[in-house]
Amino acid sequence: SLLAVHGYGGASGYYSMAVTCGPPCSPAAGNDRCSQAQALIPALDDGNGIPTPGDNTCAYGDENTGCDPFGAMQGVWYGFNSGPNSIMFMDLVMGTAGGMNYALYDGGCSGLGALNEITCVIDGDGSGVQLPALVPGTDYLLYTWNDGGLSAEGDFSILLRRPGMNDAAIVDILEPSGELCNTGLVPRVVIQNRGELDLTSAQIVYNVDGGPASNFAWSGDLAYLETDSVYLPTITTVPGVHTLNVASSQPNATTDELPANDASSIQVT
Repeated sequence: SLLAVHGYGGASGYYSMAVTCGPPCSPAAGNDRCSQAQALIPALDDGNGIPTPGDNTCAYGDENTGCDPFGAMQGVWYGFNSGPNSIMFMDLVMGTAGGMNYALYDGGCSGLGALNEITCVIDGDGSGVQLPALVPGTDYLLYTWNDGGLSAEGDFSILLRRPGMNDAAIVDILEPSGELCNTGLVPRVVIQNRGELDLTSAQIVYNVDGGPASNFAWSGDLAYLETDSVYLPTITTVPGVHTLNVASSQPNATTDELPANDASSIQVT
């Protein structure tokens, strides 16, 4: 067994120590040490990701992080690869644990900690936490901790979510609205880029009441989450109650990674 004794910064001096045996904490945290980091695979941000359960109850102290130089570091470690993405979201959700903090590293393990701390956040738990911009294809270490003890230790869950690289969505139908009094229906829709790559082209397919589909080739330049309001060619129909259906496809002339957000409909009376 190894026992580490250290002082904050350059603090040094004499001390005394007594070591006694107590009952072992159980169950032990399998990812208690950086070298035992649990692998996380970022899930596509489609609402179907499964959180990984975590628990720091039986974790032992680690090296202090940059944003918590004096705290008791009772935490656990995770590792992941950024894959093709530079954008990543984290859901760090509390169960019985008190508020959790996190630190992100892109260096390897070193002693009781890790190298090259990128960010360090106190009270960083919650849903939809956006991590700093990542380097694609890079291995990262993620350390989550709190002060531990009976008042803070406990279980939680963690989920990493990534946007698709190519993902276009119809997020709104602005026109027509209200009563349709003539035979010319002119749709105006909002297309949004929900993919990490800039969206420069997409197909917009639309119909009335599920009838024959019309196709419109959209082009532009939208960064992640940017939108464009688009007028579509007129559809000839008859006055009355109709349902306009609009969907996007083929973002950047390739497969849409999240087709579930492609379509939108509106009733016109």
